[in-house]
Amino acid sequence: MDPDIKQPGVDQYSLSIERELIKDLSVEVAFIYKKFINLLGCVETLGLWEPVTYFDEDTGLTHNVWSLITDTEEVEYLITNPVGGTYDTVPFTPGSKYHSFQVNLTKRFSNKWQLMASYAYSKADGNYDLGGWGGRELLGNEFFISKNETVNSEGYNLSDVTHVFKLQGSVILPLDIALGVNFIYRSGYRYNNLFRIFDEDIIDVGWTRDIRAESRGSLKYPDLFRLDLRLEKQFKMGKNTFSVLMDAYNLFNSNTVLGTQNHTFNPNYGKVSSIMDPRRFQLGIRFHFK
Repeated sequence: MDPDIKQPGVDQYSLSIERELIKDLSVEVAFIYKKFINLLGCVETLGLWEPVTYFDEDTGLTHNVWSLITDTEEVEYLITNPVGGTYDTVPFTPGSKYHSFQVNLTKRFSNKWQLMASYAYSKADGNYDLGGWGGRELLGNEFFISKNETVNSEGYNLSDVTHVFKLQGSVILPLDIALGVNFIYRSGYRYNNLFRIFDEDIIDVGWTRDIRAESRGSLKYPDLFRLDLRLEKQFKMGKNTFSVLMDAYNLFNSNTVLGTQNHTFNPNYGKVSSIMDPRRFQLGIRFHFK
């Protein structure tokens, strides 16, 4: 353990302004910036590496990787705040940042209806990722054990979503039936392909590793559209009431791809592994006791 280790943290700045446009209607504009600092990691301090090229037979592509030139049995680990250039396994100081611009429109409940609409443009990038695949990089103390973990590290976080639009509202219809609407559009999450080295002449530390085939988060899944509805009717039962509800999830039955097999060595490489849940209806009863 580094005796001078520092507590990890976040430098965060946010600025927002809200203004009432007309009665019951307001707009808010906000800007958020985050930068992660003093990140913790486990560093292998004795290893020396040389650059080599590796031909991936699964894709026909050639990649620039690293091969260990020191004894794999002679290792020493240090839990510290990694700083670029201090050891051969630490080619850069890990960093990640996030910034977002948001516009929120709110119509408070009056005249039997309410509405909330929001749009956010954001960017999350850096040379390591706290979320998605690779979220274990520093938190799991693996990122600076092998220099191959740092290949193609610079790019977008896998949790990066460029555009998000949300629309939520409710209205009281005739017969006092309440209709609720929840619509969301967001850009697809990011991903990158992964390959493994099967060349025994290229030495690594420990187990076989998944290595990025291109810059982190350079590929994107399709954009997502989803509409959910709720109908609710309330009835009196003496002093108490009960409600009958019907929910419709993913009303348009969108089958947006959420994941694919991105390991180039897998026989199912490139095939869809996850899609959005299909259209679903749900009935319910809710009791209100006084």
